[in-house]
Amino acid sequence: AEEDAIKRSYRKLALKLHPDKNPDDASAVDKFREVQGAYECLSDADERAYYDQHREAILRGDDPEFDEPAPPPKKKSNRRRAAEREPEVWDA
Repeated sequence: AEEDAIKRSYRKLALKLHPDKNPDDASAVDKFREVQGAYECLSDADERAYYDQHREAILRGDDPEFDEPAPPPKKKSNRRRAAEREPEVWDA
């Protein structure tokens, strides 16, 4: 698929499935995150090429490059929380 088509489809689905637009749907957050993850993969040419080459193994749940399953993604740090912390004081 062309990059423009991927971007248009992502934006359309993101607007449709956004949790703020679906406050009564408990699964809206999960659906929205799934769409975001797919877009992150498909918008990166290298990741999309890797996915295209290993699609069957990925859909089976296998990771062709690793014997162990991939670890869950790390949470991004909350900059606001870091900014609210007291600065460290170092004794000389």
